[in-house]
Amino acid sequence: MIASWPLEQRLAQLLMVGVDAQGGNEAEALVTRYGVGGVFVGGQATSIFADGSLTRLATVGPVPPLVAVDEEGGRVQRIDQLAGPIPSARAMAQTMTPAQVREIAAQRGRALRESGVTMDLAPVVDVSNQSSGQVIGDRSFGDDPGVVSEYAGAFASGLRDAGVVPVLKHFPGHGHASGDSHREAT
Repeated sequence: MIASWPLEQRLAQLLMVGVDAQGGNEAEALVTRYGVGGVFVGGQATSIFADGSLTRLATVGPVPPLVAVDEEGGRVQRIDQLAGPIPSARAMAQTMTPAQVREIAAQRGRALRESGVTMDLAPVVDVSNQSSGQVIGDRSFGDDPGVVSEYAGAFASGLRDAGVVPVLKHFPGHGHASGDSHREAT
């Protein structure tokens, strides 16, 4: 089906664009008008997760778009006001077993899925011992590559169990950068 589309429509399927978390009108317009292949919901507003607009996105175009968020736990959560908070990656690795992390990620994945989210830009797989307030800090499962692999794998498996696509991030070494790549080149 996609091969028969005009080039512009096929190219639009390669795009994931940020949308306003206040409501789903913008997301629906981008999918229906331009045929974008995905939307990313950032920020702390939760109305878009509760108003049903993200679940409707699956029905407005010929191909359901990916709907992505950053839902890592700790200081990077988007649905904590709706589904309750979960600990940071570092706190999970220090206080839970991998099986418990997989279950908490599956629970979170189910809550994401119920609101229409299909992709979670998590878990963080940086290996870091930065203090909690640093760019990666407690978003990392720790400074041991084996621990990070085991716990990030458990988190990713839990999301997959719930039908949410996990995205392991960031670029290797980000946890040892001298600055914050969200704001400047380091």
